[in-house]
Amino acid sequence: MPTRKVPMGRGWWERVAGPVATVILSLLGMAQALKVWDWRPGTPLGLTGDAPWMATLIRGYLDYGPYADTPLFGAPFALNTGWSSTGNDLHVWILTALGTFSHDPFTVMAVYFFLTFPLSALTMYWLCRKYEVARAPAVMAGVLFSLIPGHQERFPHLFLAAYWAVPFAAWVIIETARGRSVLATDATGRSRRRLAHVAQVLMLIAIGLGDVYYVAFTLVIAVPIAVLRQIRRPDFRELRLLSIPLLVMVVPTLVSLAVARRRADRDVLTGGMPFGRSFVDSDRWAGQIFDLVMPWPGYRVAAFGQRSQAYDALTGTTGEVSAIGGVAVLGLIGMLVVVGSALLRGRLAAVNPLIAVLAVASLLAIAFFTRGGLGALTAFLLTPQIRTWSRLFLFIGLFGLLAAGWFVSQLGRRAGGRQQVYAVSAVLVLLGVLDQTNPGRAPDYGANRAQLATLAAFDDHVQQALGPGCTIFVLPVVGFPEVNDALWSDLMSLGLASDDLHWSFGAIKGTAPADWQLGLATNDPPRLLNDIAALNYCGVVVESSLGQRSPLLATELPRLLGPAVATSSDKRYVAYSLKEVRGRLESGVGSAGIRARSAAALHPVLATLKGAYAVDEVGGRRYPLGPGPSIALSNMTGAPVQLQVKISVLGAAEGSAELHLDGLGCKSPSVVVPPRTRRDISMSVSAPSGLSSLDIVSVGGTGDWARFMNRSALASVQSMSITPVDTAINAGVDLPSP
Repeated sequence: MPTRKVPMGRGWWERVAGPVATVILSLLGMAQALKVWDWRPGTPLGLTGDAPWMATLIRGYLDYGPYADTPLFGAPFALNTGWSSTGNDLHVWILTALGTFSHDPFTVMAVYFFLTFPLSALTMYWLCRKYEVARAPAVMAGVLFSLIPGHQERFPHLFLAAYWAVPFAAWVIIETARGRSVLATDATGRSRRRLAHVAQVLMLIAIGLGDVYYVAFTLVIAVPIAVLRQIRRPDFRELRLLSIPLLVMVVPTLVSLAVARRRADRDVLTGGMPFGRSFVDSDRWAGQIFDLVMPWPGYRVAAFGQRSQAYDALTGTTGEVSAIGGVAVLGLIGMLVVVGSALLRGRLAAVNPLIAVLAVASLLAIAFFTRGGLGALTAFLLTPQIRTWSRLFLFIGLFGLLAAGWFVSQLGRRAGGRQQVYAVSAVLVLLGVLDQTNPGRAPDYGANRAQLATLAAFDDHVQQALGPGCTIFVLPVVGFPEVNDALWSDLMSLGLASDDLHWSFGAIKGTAPADWQLGLATNDPPRLLNDIAALNYCGVVVESSLGQRSPLLATELPRLLGPAVATSSDKRYVAYSLKEVRGRLESGVGSAGIRARSAAALHPVLATLKGAYAVDEVGGRRYPLGPGPSIALSNMTGAPVQLQVKISVLGAAEGSAELHLDGLGCKSPSVVVPPRTRRDISMSVSAPSGLSSLDIVSVGGTGDWARFMNRSALASVQSMSITPVDTAINAGVDLPSP
């Protein structure tokens, strides 16, 4: 498969015209999609979903360095950012470098996001020019790749939005299919060869430190292709040569993940692994062929986008946008038709090698992309940590655009074909931009500025009232990350808007720096306030939903704390001082008593319901029991604790269930739970220090697994509690979220 080299004898303009046009058109397409003229420095692209989390990471890079914890959140500890790494060090370094020009995380985030568009267009243009694609179609493919559907909304996942490394990954895949190592070079002269090798290694490292998802996707396509090449005529020397670039790519990823894991391991786990995945997640977040080829949900013609939304809602699709756009679909169909037709006619040798490679790579990518496909099999047999297989759409779209560019280039072989190539490329760029972008989905910069200003004004009032450097306890207590509670992003935005305050919210759920808060006695407001005052919090900020979540606590706080010291203009947030509570505590128990109380508050006993899921119904929330349910106990006290464990179980719609608790050398009496009847199951246990568990055992075994698909056929936990014999010990429970 020959590669195309730009003739060196032509003028400099001839060589730069394509890249310049690619960058300009990509910037114009991005500008109209995002309405960039409405953005101002300091304006967030978004304050919902994962956008505040991304801004928090960037603020940490700017304020404390790329590998430091962030004391802004998780007080009295810090947010351990080691949990956030997915082999994306290259982007972390770039964002840190951008901090030289602006120290505002929202500005740095927006600037890098804007830059991902022309950078992605340029690398795609480079890839096209390597493989027989003429200049104008290469511009077309580069521009449309940078504007692939959904990219304009990808800023909450900024590292994944940096598509510019993906063409390098495609280059590795194509060269592997050719049986050629990407570390080989045709350059002549020692200095040119050395420069070529440096560039090749840097591109491999860029993939490896771009994101673990793109490394994994490169491997699941390139490795099978390399193996397929060995079936008819094994050549172990070739296999070794093809493996070396993959190792150069993977090693930086593994080093990055190992360093991040070492940082994360400083946190004591209180239950399941944070950011843990299951094979069920992998299938749920896989893609569908329908979403790949149909208009994306944000399509500018609302009727078409709504059809895709309706399909996803009715089929239970929970993945991300995975449409590739009309031009890429045409390229994908074209390559598959050409290869399929040639295969059936026995004329496969006549197919252009690039098109043959792209067809094989596309089929492999689709096999991993789709629900119930090779991605699900990988999650079930190997590892479920690559959860969102639908993100392979980007590789599939790239292959389709590269094929489309090649097909358009073939028009140039006809008489007068050059004009046709330019005309068709121009039409495809115009139609593709209209197809793949929608200014109606641009961020609402004005609303984001106003929201941030409201939060910043409130934070300023809190800081003026309580003093700079104050640590604030936030109520209600909300887990983070990956909880189905939209409040977490609002609380993170609240913290981001502050200058010199520290917030209790934001440590990683599943670790001691976060989960100690679950042991606070929300049903005993005076005790809760004494606990957090002992920990040297100087104030409490209450968000308005506390009234629905903990009515008693919301009612008692104003009576116990007195007048608020600050209230947000929208009345959503109210701040109180803990100065008087701290003073009463000091006079009542002294410094030794305060130390004992703070130690008890930070070292509770927690119970987490496992193997169940949350369902909200008219009658309230219940937790149907799946296969193998259990209660995970986390005893942070450092010594055995005597507990009374109790669960209230609601019977299934039909049929009785016989259940008991079993574990830690104890077994509760079996309890028969009739249909739609509530029964309590309890027992006393001695919970050892650290992690332990109790099984919720169904007498008679699991039975028919198919019944787990029917929620009404399952017994459900309605509530759970643990009560230490020693009342000085804090205890709490953690139930699944919907």
